[in-house]
Amino acid sequence: LPFEDVGRLWGLKFSQDCKDFISSEFEGDGGGHARNANALKDLLLNADIRKIHLQPSLPDSQVKSDQETLTGPFFLQVQKIVDITKPTKFQEDESEGHRRLLLLNLTDGTTKVQAVEYATLSNLSPTTPPGTKILVAGGGRGKSTVETRNGILLLSDACVSVLGGHVEVLVESWKATNEVQQMRTAVRAG
Repeated sequence: LPFEDVGRLWGLKFSQDCKDFISSEFEGDGGGHARNANALKDLLLNADIRKIHLQPSLPDSQVKSDQETLTGPFFLQVQKIVDITKPTKFQEDESEGHRRLLLLNLTDGTTKVQAVEYATLSNLSPTTPPGTKILVAGGGRGKSTVETRNGILLLSDACVSVLGGHVEVLVESWKATNEVQQMRTAVRAG
């Protein structure tokens, strides 16, 4: 399997448990698909990285410090995104010209971290589903570093690339929560 190539590209470290899990996912394909880097990327993008035993990529001690510059890349999974300038019931409303400030809950599979939209993130919004993968400080769009303040990552388009991905279980739970919230809002208004 092309663990080293994908690991270098996305800043991943694969534990033996992770390699075993991924290898078991590719069993029975005759071996051709399993050696393909794109197949490995697809599996990582569409998996809940909290469950596949990747080694942490975020330096836990540095993320907790008052002020730090971290050198990436960091392969992170979106857990939740909210616009902290809006009440919960209006999170889905993306009105033009509205100034926003996104708060992101992210994980590398082990370490949880919060991030804020320090400058506009054009490819992320409160409607971005959980499970979406992003590459922070990957260097692809310019910056290979990310600033932190009081343990919070300060994000901008210059240091974030949205990789995509779809984790069905997380998306279904997120959709159900949104539907309940919409029903509550309708009942209160009605």
